[in-house]
This record gives sequence, C-alpha cells and structure tokens, in this order.
Amino acid sequence: MTIACEILGEPGRDNALLVTVDSGQSQHRLLFDCGEGCLAKIPVSQVQAVEAVFFSHFHIDHVAGFDTFLRMNRARPDAPVRIFGPPGAIKIVHHRLRGYTWNLVAGVPGQWIVTEVVAGKLRSSRFLTAEGFEVEYLLCSFTSPIATMYRRGGSSLRKSASVSLEQLSRRNGELNERLTMTSRPGQPPTRTHR
Repeated sequence: MTIACEILGEPGRDNALLVTVDSGQSQHRLLFDCGEGCLAKIPVSQVQAVEAVFFSHFHIDHVAGFDTFLRMNRARPDAPVRIFGPPGAIKIVHHRLRGYTWNLVAGVPGQWIVTEVVAGKLRSSRFLTAEGFEVEYLLCSFTSPIATMYRRGGSSLRKSASVSLEQLSRRNGELNERLTMTSRPGQPPTRTHR
C-alpha cells in the first residue's frame, strides 16, 4: 500500500492536503481542508474523484475553496460526497449548501453525507442535491471508543476518542515537505521524501 501526500496551495497562503491511497487494486483520494484556490491546479476529474473531505476546523483559510469543490461535485451520480469535521460540522456545511438558490435540481443525482466528530461520538446526516439540500436526514449517532470514520474498498480510517480530527489535518504552514509513505505487510511504514 502506498500513501502519497500532495500539499495544495502556495506557502503562507490557504492550503489543503490531497492524500492518495493506492492499495494496489484501487486508488482513494482524500482531501484535508480546502483553502481558497487550492483546487485550481488539480484536474476536474481528480477533484471529482475525492471520496471524502476532512475539515480540521472552520476558519476561512481552511474552507474558502469549498465552493469550488461543491460546484464540481454537487451532482455526483455514483457515490455520496462525504465530509468529516469537528463539532458543528453538520450545521455549518448544511448552511453552506443552502447558501445558493437550487431551483434547477429536480431529478439531479447526488447526496452529501456529513459527519461530525466529537470525543468518541460520531453523528452523520445526509443531504440530497435533488431537494436543494433543504432537508437534513439523520443517519446515525453513536458513541464508541474507536470508530471507523471512513471505509471504502477494504481500506478504512479509524478514529480513537483520544485523537482529534485536528491532529489528522495539519494547520496552515506546518506542512513543509511532500512525502510518500509506503508500507509492506508486517513492516512499519517508511517515509520517502520527494
């Protein structure tokens, strides 16, 4: 399995981290934060292939590029758009989705699943493009010391109650190098710098 990390955005400005997990049989793209202009140099097809967005917090420098992501993925037909964030994420993302006039969405595919992470508790809601993201459908709310936050094709990202989402997504400026992590079964991961 290979995990490649690409820092998006210019130094000292809004940024994001695009992580590509290659299991050898499939690739999964995860986006950590979404600063303004960060998606500009990424091909639309790669932005549309992002399976989940993880927000460390909702300061403007971490979310200003979300509208671009929304525009490119609002009507994703094959799989839901998944968003993970800290407490309040469902309310904040719902307001963001509702911040536009959605008068031409009848019959348009697309669903967005937003999960907020609070010390050992996950709460998820779903919003549908065809409804203009108007109605919140509560999917689940449970407490667990260790919970699987994201699972796709045999790969999963787990959250322990002692690990915050902010620890998973570094703050602006802390990421100063690109790295690739490789791991072989039974051996610890190694890092190779690019």
